Amino acid sequence: MQDNDIVALYLQRNEKAIFHTQKKYGTFLRGFAKGFLGNAQDAQETENDTYLRAWNAIPPDTPERLRPYLAKIARRLCIDMIRKNTAVKRGGGTYIESLDELKDCATDGSSPADAAETNALKSAINSFLETLDERQRNIFVQRYFYAYPISKIADHHKITENNVKVILHRLRGTLKNYLIQEGF
Repeated sequence: MQDNDIVALYLQRNEKAIFHTQKKYGTFLRGFAKGFLGNAQDAQETENDTYLRAWNAIPPDTPERLRPYLAKIARRLCIDMIRKNTAVKRGGGTYIESLDELKDCATDGSSPADAAETNALKSAINSFLETLDERQRNIFVQRYFYAYPISKIADHHKITENNVKVILHRLRGTLKNYLIQEGF
């Protein structure tokens, strides 16, 4: 079933929308959440919560592309779960590690002044990503949006882990310079 057909089912409030979403994107969402969280049980919970959030958000939302829409929902849920878990444990994980790598490029958005710049920063980062070639952009997004471990990125691109680290290091430096030029 095509994405627009599934979205139409959501818009009609037809419960088959969830069935078709799970059939088409269940494996992706579980894998995405497991890679983010490192735990199959939390990944299953995130997958189910993603369906619920999509059900509650469509309508009024009408996503043109369902996979990135669901990924964005799942990512937010994963981040919320990590925050909840790390508030108790103060542990790490791939997500925390990947954010630590970016700490020199931008602020964490924790103060009100930082929060006011969030939209401008998102726009600047998107503009930066448009300047990269496809492989660099994919590596950057896999690491800093999907929070893939370096080993998984290396396997995916058929390069060494060291090569991935070097590429990410150079991209962070380029991003830092780009953001400075943009006034961040």
